[in-house]
Amino acid sequence: VLGLIWMYYRLQLQKLKAKNKLLEDKMALEQQLNKSVLTSIKSQMNPHFFYNALNTIQAYIFTNDKMKANTYLAKFSKLTRLILEHSEKDTISLAEEADALILYLELEKMRFKEDFHYHINFIDIVSKESIELPPMIIQPYVENAIKHGLLHKDSEKELFILFK
Repeated sequence: VLGLIWMYYRLQLQKLKAKNKLLEDKMALEQQLNKSVLTSIKSQMNPHFFYNALNTIQAYIFTNDKMKANTYLAKFSKLTRLILEHSEKDTISLAEEADALILYLELEKMRFKEDFHYHINFIDIVSKESIELPPMIIQPYVENAIKHGLLHKDSEKELFILFK
């Protein structure tokens, strides 16, 4: 009888240890996920972009161009809010991604003055709301295209984005 009790006790103890191990693993994964989410948010909007955006606002203020400063600041704050809202979601619609991308491009256009133009086209897409993708997945590619492809170009700067 004592042997059976001891075996039952050991079995229950093993089950409890296994359950605790699973909980520890789950907590570790959640911590890694939270850390990854923060890293993702940081990488989604390059700190260089924020620095440039604030410098542009400051330049508009110094040149006493209140209208442009106000417009730029409104778009910048709306984009920042969208990024924070989207970072809480696993996926967003193509329409939401396009809206954030347009805001980003409008800010970049104001920085480049008149020689930067962008075109966003949707081919064979019936509903932008029905297509889901990770948030801010396209923006880093667009930022790289602008920074490394168009920024140093002397002639007209045109960016074409096609969703198909």
